[in-house]
Amino acid sequence: MIDFAHKLLERGQCAVRILLLDFSSAFDTIRHKRLIQRLVDLGCPRWLVVWMVSFLSGRVRIVIIGDAQSGKTYMTIGGPQGEVLSPDLFTMETDDMTINNVLQQLVKFADDSTLVAAVSNKEEFDAYITSINNIADQCDEKGLILNADKTKEIIVDFSKGRRISSALPRTTMRGVEIERVACEKLLGFQLCEDLKPHEHINYRIKQANQRLFLLYRLRKAGLPRTALAMFYEQGIRSILEPASPVFHHALTVDDQERLGQVQRRAERCIRDGKVRASLQQRREEACAKLFDKMRERNDPLLPPLRAKHIPLYRAASNVADGQLTMLKGTKRYTDSFVPAQTRAYNYKINKDNIDANKRKLYETRTGTFSRALKKARVSL
Repeated sequence: MIDFAHKLLERGQCAVRILLLDFSSAFDTIRHKRLIQRLVDLGCPRWLVVWMVSFLSGRVRIVIIGDAQSGKTYMTIGGPQGEVLSPDLFTMETDDMTINNVLQQLVKFADDSTLVAAVSNKEEFDAYITSINNIADQCDEKGLILNADKTKEIIVDFSKGRRISSALPRTTMRGVEIERVACEKLLGFQLCEDLKPHEHINYRIKQANQRLFLLYRLRKAGLPRTALAMFYEQGIRSILEPASPVFHHALTVDDQERLGQVQRRAERCIRDGKVRASLQQRREEACAKLFDKMRERNDPLLPPLRAKHIPLYRAASNVADGQLTMLKGTKRYTDSFVPAQTRAYNYKINKDNIDANKRKLYETRTGTFSRALKKARVSL
């Protein structure tokens, strides 16, 4: 989603609006019959459809207030409370909601749906409002309820004085004006109007410092070092690493130092003598792992393979096999995940190629020297 927003901004003289949709009682609005029909339409195997029917059927609901108790009511709508399957069921319910506009993208994850659109002039603004109304109409057909009062909008506008966005009307959804915010939490990430991770880092470090206090208290209570290390790895480090591929390449030196300081303070408290990988190294490994997964599934976000150009005066190309085309643009764009990780991937490919050539050259020279030495011994 952020990569798509960066690409829209690279068009020049463009503003991007990010609409964070809010569903009222999302998991309680799943219609069982519609969901089963959706599974059939998706071509799911018969055993899965039968299993889902059995899972949703026969569930009753009872309301108890004090000594009063209502009668049993069979559930024909809504997912079971607390079930792991509820987000997946809601995802299947909204799977066919789409936007047919190359300048817009609808990103869906369970009950968190986000509309990203380029809105730079009156025509694009009208198309943006039309897409919002279409989403609301599709929700009405499915029995889903969009809450316009809790829906938020972030405007990314880097023009001087934000003149592009200020020249256009405010966004409305069926007559209700959408609230504009400078920063909002989305899937655990603090998304801001400048697309920088500084606010997210501040939020995460504040949480980590609160848990560091608990770590000191646990050490003072006499907990073994293994328990302290487990608390750090599962309770402190785990809140610093979510969404690391999103913000790693855009981190400033100061933010990297502040994140590393959290780990150093925790290690001074634990003092178990264990050498742990730095947070920066773990972020780089997470970025490389995600990038490899994207390459395995031929993700459309990735650039194509880099073409080899062999000059007439050179016997071979200076482009190693497997390198991707470099993505160019503003620093804001090149510091985002896909362009930055493409550079890191090409560097690794090139380094491996150079190391292989060095080994081959060393083996050739060693073999030549050994043959010459053996020939000299024979002549003697």
